[in-house]
Amino acid sequence: MHGKALEIQCRALPADHPDIAISYNNIGAVLDSKGEYDKALESYCKALEIRCRALPADHPDIATTYSNIGLVHCIKGEYDKAIACLKRAFEIYTKILGSEAPETRQCMELINNLQKLKSERSEG
Repeated sequence: MHGKALEIQCRALPADHPDIAISYNNIGAVLDSKGEYDKALESYCKALEIRCRALPADHPDIATTYSNIGLVHCIKGEYDKAIACLKRAFEIYTKILGSEAPETRQCMELINNLQKLKSERSEG
């Protein structure tokens, strides 16, 4: 269903329209839930590219996409990439929502946990 929506949007809208990014993000979420992580990353990255062109740099949708990408990298065991993406999401969330917002706190917790896990793995 999301694929069909994307197909229609790509024909009807400019290539950098935010609605196309929403469809890519939704497809990424479905692929992520099915365990198709590489395909999910591709879709999330397409969403991010469009959002970075179409939206202000500190838009919450950009932060959400960075967070989604970071979570997939985490699942794949790619901790450096996950941390980098989550830090970018954290920066945006902190700027627009503040340090006490649930999204901001969740990003910081994930970053801390990943850094700890990464450190433990490098020691053992």
